[in-house]
Amino acid sequence: TTERRGEGDSVTHTRPAGSLGVLLTAWEDGVDHVKFFGNYQNTFKPAAFDFSLAENEGVLDPETAASYEGGVKARLGKGRADFEVSAFRMDFENLVTSTVVNGLPALINAGTTRFQGVDVALDTRLAGDVWAHGAYSFHDGKFVNFERSFDGVVTQLGGKRFEMSARHLATGGVTFQPKGDRGLAGSVTVKYVGDRYLDKRNRALAPSYVTSDVGVGYRLRKYELRLDLRNAGNARDAISESELGDAQYYRMTARRIEFSLGVRF
Repeated sequence: TTERRGEGDSVTHTRPAGSLGVLLTAWEDGVDHVKFFGNYQNTFKPAAFDFSLAENEGVLDPETAASYEGGVKARLGKGRADFEVSAFRMDFENLVTSTVVNGLPALINAGTTRFQGVDVALDTRLAGDVWAHGAYSFHDGKFVNFERSFDGVVTQLGGKRFEMSARHLATGGVTFQPKGDRGLAGSVTVKYVGDRYLDKRNRALAPSYVTSDVGVGYRLRKYELRLDLRNAGNARDAISESELGDAQYYRMTARRIEFSLGVRF
């Protein structure tokens, strides 16, 4: 890749990238099965460019990542239940993150970071076309080697949790879809986001929060009309860090009602 920014700064990076995966069927009986899977990926890409920031921020190092994932997926009960569990690890180098330089927002490379965890998901048919679904994730995102200056003092952030990264995530709900090409549809979903730090030094811990969505619709052949209530509890927690400066965050969108018309082709 060749990258150019600012007043003539440019750099060229050349390196291999790719992925390798395997899928093994351990048992199969009609539609039911148990399968094991695994994959490895090694990739890189030029650092993301933010047009809202100064154009002369210089050329950043490319982001590189090596990831490993493995797990098992199963379909049981003559197709009535789907289950999947997987574990992963991803090592990032030069991850681009926002910062403040001389009072102005900027982008920097974040040294080395590591994301690892476990994901579990289950979908099961309760009766007819009523399905229940649930998922849980444990995500551990940490700085491995990253030095940052705070008020003129260089601080090693190795071992600190990545900001705005919740360790515990969960979701559950019930959905209903008509059997044929017409009829009522509906869904109820509840999501849980665990506590997470708002800053890189892990000094400000934001509490966990819960959101819920409720929707109803009607399907008529290839059309579906829906009415959805999003964020029914009106949670307004911080969900992402602003690129405009330290200690500034975007809050979750307030409670809202959405009306939509879908067309299937």
